Amino acid sequence: CLPGTKPEECGYVSNTPQRAFQGDLQFSLPIFNNQILTFGGAYRWEYADTKEKYLRNWKDETSTVKLKYQSKGKTRTWSIFAQDEIMLTEKLTAYLGARYDNWRTYDGYVNQVGTKGYPKEYPSNTETSFSPKFSVNFKPFEGTTLRGSVGKAFRPPTIYDLYRTWTSARGITYAGNPNLKPEKVTSYELGLDQKLWKGAKVQLTYFYNDIDDLIYRKTVNATYQEYINVGSAESQGFEASFEQRFDFGLRLFANLTYTDSEVKKNKAKPETEGKRLTYLPLWMGNLGAEFKKGKFSFYVVGRYMDKWFSDDENKDKKSGVYGSYDEYFVVDVRASYQVNKWMSLSISGDNIFDRDYYYYYKAPGASWFAELTLKF
Repeated sequence: CLPGTKPEECGYVSNTPQRAFQGDLQFSLPIFNNQILTFGGAYRWEYADTKEKYLRNWKDETSTVKLKYQSKGKTRTWSIFAQDEIMLTEKLTAYLGARYDNWRTYDGYVNQVGTKGYPKEYPSNTETSFSPKFSVNFKPFEGTTLRGSVGKAFRPPTIYDLYRTWTSARGITYAGNPNLKPEKVTSYELGLDQKLWKGAKVQLTYFYNDIDDLIYRKTVNATYQEYINVGSAESQGFEASFEQRFDFGLRLFANLTYTDSEVKKNKAKPETEGKRLTYLPLWMGNLGAEFKKGKFSFYVVGRYMDKWFSDDENKDKKSGVYGSYDEYFVVDVRASYQVNKWMSLSISGDNIFDRDYYYYYKAPGASWFAELTLKF
């Protein structure tokens, strides 16, 4: 900065360190001759602390001088779960399950230095959820499986959803929200797994999700977005996959997913009702092949992603510009050779045909990597 320039005029740097601890414990126990009981628990603790500091020199991110903004907090979740797998007949298997989650956010703090009303602390919040699930598999014929399930799920906001606020190079601020509530989902699924000829199988699945308190990013104005809970939303669609395996080590595969989504109720912003959910494409799919022979393997896949919206009113329809999420199809490859038990070599390439598209920022072009792996 020029002599006499205030630090506030020299730019700032944002940093969000995060710490997390997670543990899981699971047991399986046969019961009688036709049941398997699985049960266990899980625990996760997270902490994040976002700090924005002014810079003495905007070219040197270590030349910080004073605090501009800080937001921090902690979350912890503990859960217990159980599932009973019951083989009713040789052709019919039922699954009865349930999960209990206890989620808490606490020690929330924010300081917008120099702004009236700051710093301030956020009250702690605790949410609990009981999530039952029932599913069934039926095999009417050899090579045919029919699937069906219904259940509830619980997804708490991430530590970043709650406590991370940052500003992009375009000047758009993305704000966390310490008052977010967890999402609650009721899901339904029907499916078919069918073996065809030798080495070939197909899977078809229909799904429907009814979502309450959906966590999404609300566009307040052209330069400010914040996370909030939507009253309700839904998504439904289908998944289809095909696989063909050959005796000489070749596997061909393809999969396709279609997802139609809609905001059903949003009192915080009624104009978004009837709009598609953000960051959720209509179509996505993969098409590829894998070959393994002895110590050598080769893998190639084409990945397709439809354009999606990041604006909650679905106004961001432009493509090929900074901040857009473009439709794209790219091809990746990987070749590997296992030299011996402790050494392997590989060469891989991403986007090998150098397709141009934007994934908010301009996506990397063709990239090649060489890897040497040693195991001791």
